[in-house]
Amino acid sequence: NGHTKSGEEVWRSKRFPYLQAKDDPYGGGAFAGHGTGMSARGAVGFARKDNWDYRKILTYYFTSVKLEKAY
Repeated sequence: NGHTKSGEEVWRSKRFPYLQAKDDPYGGGAFAGHGTGMSARGAVGFARKDNWDYRKILTYYFTSVKLEKAY
């Protein structure tokens, strides 16, 4: 249906505040998975059609997440 679901919608839990409902124009439809977090089809669509890099994709799907270099 063109959007992901929040953790609260799926699991009725507030333990996953970073999993917020997001518009997902490239990932809509009934596919395997729980429908929360990052949509694989959506990520590919944003990368190929909108030229988004991994940083923009990750921070779009996972709100309030700060990416840091680990090495």
